[in-house]
Amino acid sequence: MSKRSKVRVARKSLFLIIASGALASCSAGSGDPLQDAVEAIEQQDYRSARIHLKTALRENGTDPQANYLFSKTLIELGDGVGAQAALQKLAGNAEYEDRIVPLKARAHLFLGEPEKALELAAAPAGKHAGELYAVKTLALIGLEKSDEAGVVLEEGLRAVPDSAELQWIKGNRDLQLGNIDAALKSAKIALDLDADSVEALLLSGRIFLAKSKGEEAISYFSKVRTIRPDLTSAEFLRGAVMKDIGKRNEARQCLKTVLVESPNHPWATFFLAQMDYEDGKSTEAFARLQASKANFDVVPLALRLSGILEMQRGNHEQAINKLKRYHAKNSADAKSIMALSRAYASAGNHAEAFQTILPLVRSVTAPVDALELGAELAGKAGDPAATNLSKRAAELKQDSKKNMLFEAEQAIIAQEWPEAEKIYAQLLSQDSKQKVMFLNNAATVQLNLSKADEAIKLARQAHQLEPDNPLVQDTLGWILLQTRTDTIKAQALIEQAAAAMPDNGEIHWHLANALAVNGRKEEARQLAGRLAQVANDQEKIQLSNLLAWI
Repeated sequence: MSKRSKVRVARKSLFLIIASGALASCSAGSGDPLQDAVEAIEQQDYRSARIHLKTALRENGTDPQANYLFSKTLIELGDGVGAQAALQKLAGNAEYEDRIVPLKARAHLFLGEPEKALELAAAPAGKHAGELYAVKTLALIGLEKSDEAGVVLEEGLRAVPDSAELQWIKGNRDLQLGNIDAALKSAKIALDLDADSVEALLLSGRIFLAKSKGEEAISYFSKVRTIRPDLTSAEFLRGAVMKDIGKRNEARQCLKTVLVESPNHPWATFFLAQMDYEDGKSTEAFARLQASKANFDVVPLALRLSGILEMQRGNHEQAINKLKRYHAKNSADAKSIMALSRAYASAGNHAEAFQTILPLVRSVTAPVDALELGAELAGKAGDPAATNLSKRAAELKQDSKKNMLFEAEQAIIAQEWPEAEKIYAQLLSQDSKQKVMFLNNAATVQLNLSKADEAIKLARQAHQLEPDNPLVQDTLGWILLQTRTDTIKAQALIEQAAAAMPDNGEIHWHLANALAVNGRKEEARQLAGRLAQVANDQEKIQLSNLLAWI
């Protein structure tokens, strides 16, 4: 199964992702707040519309049009409570009776009440059928009734084929299941129906991210910010991709804007702290993490960084607490292991410090600094392994390339793709018998940096040098498949690799995907079924998603 999954932002519900709150400018107005609100809504400037409507409602709190527009505006801004309050003022108004049903249902979705939303959208019909089908689908997704949601969505698309919303919902579902081609088709249809649909634009950007085409993804997220400057989600995605592709100054600006609009955004906070740390500004990184009220449990790498910084500052108990939580799910991360060992040792627990680092130093690929720390801790713990570890460290100092390989591997484990890119660039600049392996691994790193063209270039270089190497065949094939550059060639390459390595689960997972993408769905199902028998929990989720769309 693939261990090369790209760094992704935390997933939000299909409905909530369109309503991340932020700040937008408000026009001066014409003197008629209701008319100004209508014009602002037409421009998708919902922050300004809210201000104008508040003014209108202060003048006449029962005005039905103002309350209706206010509820629509608050829905767009993700304020379910406020929308409900505005909708209550329209109770019993026959003119608005049908129009407010979808809004009521959407408010329930925002409030985490999918059952109530489903009740209101139980029988979609009439002028608002498309909206009601959308709400019904999203409510079923919220209730984790995926199969029922799919049936309702297809029914809705047959009944209202010109609904841009239903098209982008379908695209989001397809993308979550890994069916990139179907997602792209739905996104294109949605944008043909509504060129300014921010949801379809966000979907398109995420599709190009899945294809590792960062520049294209940024173009869609940038358009969203032009249309809806109040959508923080688009600015965050822009910043995250800028960071991935090496545009660090632009990334910082985007992420700082996110924190102005959403001060406790956990991923934006972490990415900025990570860049501070990488730039040698550990004090700034620590201060940023400490000052934030973000929930870092959703960002394990933030726990890692925070724990390392706590250890460096002598806050050993705090370091142990954070690093243990991270290490429990990331046991192969050498840097966190070493930091945790040092924290235990500094707290006086030398035996626990040595036991923590022992699995790492037993590894044949353990780096010099790990071996030296292991030798020191073994000595303090009275363990005879100290002498052997010191000897290994001294021998390894004579071969710096081995340390670089380990550092590259660790950078990949920690999802520090720019660091991995730098290390492989150094390795590739040297003559080596391992050049093919360096090219192969560097191609995978570029894929994770959303640099599809560079990934393909490196993978093809590796394949030219060793065309019969199954690992090289698989890497090139997978990159061609993921980027949808040449799916037929991708399948042929992965089939060759799978034939040469019949027991390699990752290659056969790639083959199942290639078969599915190229329309050989029954073969893909059979292969996925066989893989599921020996898969772990995470791999079973991937296989389930694959089976869901084939």
